[in-house]
Formats: sequence, structure tokens, C-alpha cells
Amino acid sequence: MTQRKLLKLSLLALRTSFVVISIFSLGYISFNLQSKGYRSLAIIFGFVVLLLIIIYSFKKLYPLRWLAPGIALLIIFFLYPAINTGLLSTTNFGSKHLLSKTQAIERIQEIESKSDGQSNYSYYTYATESGKLGLLLLGPNRFDWATTDSVVSSPAPLPRVGNVAPKKLGEYTLLDENQTIENLQALSSGNFTNLSAETVKVTSLSEATAFKLAYVYNSKKDYFTSLDTGERFTLEDGTYISKSRKKLTPGFKANIGMQNFFSVVTNPLVSKPFFRVLLWNLTFALLGTFFAFALGFLIALIVNGGGRYMRRFYRTGYLLPYILPIFITAPVWVGLLNPVYGPVNNLLDHFIGIQPDWFGSVLLSRSMLLIISLWLGFPFAMLVCISALQSIPRDLFEAVAVDGGSKSVAVKFISFPWVLSSIAPIMVGAFAFNFNSFAIIELVTKGGPPDLASASPAGYTDILLSYTYRLAFTNGLGLDYGLAAAISFLIFFITALLSIMNFKVANRLKIT
Repeated sequence: MTQRKLLKLSLLALRTSFVVISIFSLGYISFNLQSKGYRSLAIIFGFVVLLLIIIYSFKKLYPLRWLAPGIALLIIFFLYPAINTGLLSTTNFGSKHLLSKTQAIERIQEIESKSDGQSNYSYYTYATESGKLGLLLLGPNRFDWATTDSVVSSPAPLPRVGNVAPKKLGEYTLLDENQTIENLQALSSGNFTNLSAETVKVTSLSEATAFKLAYVYNSKKDYFTSLDTGERFTLEDGTYISKSRKKLTPGFKANIGMQNFFSVVTNPLVSKPFFRVLLWNLTFALLGTFFAFALGFLIALIVNGGGRYMRRFYRTGYLLPYILPIFITAPVWVGLLNPVYGPVNNLLDHFIGIQPDWFGSVLLSRSMLLIISLWLGFPFAMLVCISALQSIPRDLFEAVAVDGGSKSVAVKFISFPWVLSSIAPIMVGAFAFNFNSFAIIELVTKGGPPDLASASPAGYTDILLSYTYRLAFTNGLGLDYGLAAAISFLIFFITALLSIMNFKVANRLKIT
């Protein structure tokens, strides 16, 4: 066997081993996810495994083998989150609707009545030969009896207060302390009811509490009735609601169709802050992109016209804002613009006598974010503008000089159109980046100043992405993942639509 054939066989064995290990790993992940209840994610991983097996099994699909890892990652990290977000946007999933229907009903059935207080008892434990438990409750004035039956009746006449608990009550036999300890878990988890139709809960080895429930559930017609007022609570979008619009909590996760999308337009609590945030988001993205590329173009003209060594120096210096992570530079800006001890306000106070409230004023907060966005964005714009300027043929500038044109004429009729045509697609990408510039908002203003007149968590400097984040994860009024998922979908379509429009404009700017 030649050395070349041996090398080919080794590479084939290595590639086959890699494929087999990858497929088995994904299959194992899928099996574990299924066993832990993550069915949808398990289906996605199972689908990826099946797809890889098909691709690597047929020779006709050989070209796809090179794309298979990328396709698998695309499905797992993009397609699945997108589908999951879409499905979540059609539900009421949130802090008040986290449980399943069965769990929610169980929690509501455990709510105590506010009209009747609790009664505390000491108790004696009894059991039948079949293991059925009963409690002889000793209160301050009387004995009471409790079992797990739906209708409770005393198995024998109960003793009077002051007498010793009998060893036998009908078919029930008194248990000693050790036997009670052995049955303590069953006693604590059991649903006991006494002769007064109160619910009895064992709280310790020696104490039990009796109370009346607030609501009773009709399993056949699926509604709750208040035992205090007689009010009926019927099911509506995962929540039991009365005619007076009183809600029982918790609710449960349920499909509500397109209501989250409609609420963006019809619900004033959502639509008013949404459209205000959208308008500021568009303004921030447009102005941030325009200012960054305008300043980048001006600096590129200056740097490009300088000497070789000065050009290198200025390139390095101007790139620093772009190189440094925003998680480092944003806190620096917050410190510089601090209204009390920030150096910017100290200088303004010393020379002009003013101390602007950068974080309390809506206009100043938005202006501050545009300044920071400009500082972060112009180095990249400068780089692409310099690259575009250096691609301009020198003959064009010579022709302008021969015709007697000045440098400003050359910039106006040659440099600017050429650069604009070259960087127009890049500006579209910069606009999309600024439109979703969550880090600046969260690290500098956290969306503030807040809108105190609104119940929504949207502040005056929030963009759609930060508003969605606040709605889903930091809203003190109750988290609403379903609505946040719907707004996330809208952000995607808005960004895609604006990008398509910008690309069409960019294509018109091309120099043919």
C-alpha cells in the first residue's frame, strides 16, 4: 500500500469518526432533552441528526457535506429560536401564567377564605387496618374529627374535652408517637377535612390547622365559585375571571392567538409607549448613522491628505474608541457626565455656571446617547471612507486640477459621490446595528428617564430592543414573555423592511 493511499484512508477514517461522533452526540443530547421534558428542542436535535445521516449516506448529496455543519448550526441557533419565539408570541406566557392548567387549579383550590380565620389544634393520629388515616383534633373547647373522605362523618361518639383519647374509634386504632412519625409525610401531604367541612393541614408532629377554602372548583363545567360571595369565575385566556373582571391567580399558560400582536395597536398601555419608542429608535438609528459617517468622512479626508507617518498615527489614535469594549467605555462616559461630581459638569459650572442634568432631562439624555454613539461609530466610518478614498483613480483629481477646479470642487464632485457609492451598503449595516444598539442604552441610561405617567416599563431613551428586554425580564408589574416575543418578531420585520428600503436607496447611489 502506497503512502498516499494510506494517508487517504487515514483522512477518511478520521472524517468518518468525526461524523459518527457528532451524530451520536446530537442523538444523545436529543434523548436527554426528551427525558427531561424539553420535547420541542429534542425534536429539533433529532431532526438535525436525521438530516446529517441523510446527507452523509447518499453520494448524490456529497456537495452538501461541506455545508452540513453550517446547516446544523443554522437550524439549532437561528431557526429553532425563531420558531420558538413565534410560538411563544401566540401565548399569554408570563409571570402570572407560568403553570400548567392542572397546577393552577391546585393552587387556587388551596387559597384560604379571608372571612374565616384559622383554628389551631393538637391532634391524635388514628389508622384503619387498611392504612387509612384519621385525625382526632383537640381544640380549646371540643374534640373534632378529620379524614381524607369527601364527606366526613365521625366513626364513633367523640370524647369530651378533658378525657383521654380513646384507643379505638370505630374501625380506627390510635397510633403511638413512633407510628405517627412513620406516617408524618403522608399526614403532611394529605388533604384532610373535618366535620365542619374545613380543610385541615398537619403542620408539625403535634399541631394541625383548620381553615375554610375561598373557592370551590366545578371540574365538569370548568369554573370556580367563591364560597364567600357566591361569585362565579369562568375561564378566559388562561385566567379564571368573574363578571366584575376580578381575576384568580395564578393563571396558566394558554394559546391566545394573535392577541399580543393586536395589543400593540389596540391596547393604549402597550401601543402608546411602543410607538413612542419606535419613533425614538428610528431617530437614534438615523442620526447616529448619519453623524458617524459624516464625521468619519471629514476625518478621512484630513488623514488621507496627510503624510504617511501622520496617517498611521491618526489611524491608530482614532481607532481607540472602536477597539475598546463598550462595557469599559460606557461606565467612563457615565462618570464623566455625572451631574454631581462629573468633570464635564464641573468644567461647565466653572466657565459657564451651568450643571446640566444629563440623566434626568429627556432632551439631554437623548443628546448624550447620540454623542456616545458618534464617539463609538466614527472610527469604523473613517476606516471605510479612507478605503474608498484610496480607491479613487488619481486621474480624476488631475483632470479637476487641469480644469482649474479647487480642492473643494474635487471633494464635492469626485470624493463625496465616489465614497457615498462605495459605503452605501455598509451604512445600511451600520443603521441596522444602531437600530438594535441595546448595549449603549442599557449601560448608560438603562432606558431612563422613566415615564412616570405610564404603567409600561418603557423609558424615554429606550429603543425597541431594550423595551422588549425590560418588558420580559425587569418589569416590576409582572413579566410578559408572550408580549415581548411578539414585539421581538415586530422588531425583526421592521429592521428587515428598513434594510430592504435602504439597500434600494444604496443601489441608486452606485456609480456606473
